[in-house]
Amino acid sequence: MPQPQYDDDDIMPEAIKAQLESMFDAVGIDELEALLRTRISSYLDSRTIINGRQRKGSYKLLSEATGVSDAYIWQFHKQERAICITNMNLLAQHFDIRYVVYNFEPSA
Repeated sequence: MPQPQYDDDDIMPEAIKAQLESMFDAVGIDELEALLRTRISSYLDSRTIINGRQRKGSYKLLSEATGVSDAYIWQFHKQERAICITNMNLLAQHFDIRYVVYNFEPSA
């Protein structure tokens, strides 16, 4: 099957990107990271009822809900350190974020 050819400066044609953006909450790693950080901030400002008690969102609660280390979440959120796609996926699933990432290389 022939592969589409793109100019070096235009790795993803705008029409394809626009279509993906209409289908997903985030397109690409950069958008996913930014959206996750926004959702984490909102989560930390919110309150949740757990076992009949109202609790403020925390890194520890988010860690318990996702299985991602609270220290790892804190570093990602506060220090803007990169995390692996597996942990981003766990956080995205928790926040119900639909995303697509791509790995296109410019044509030679």
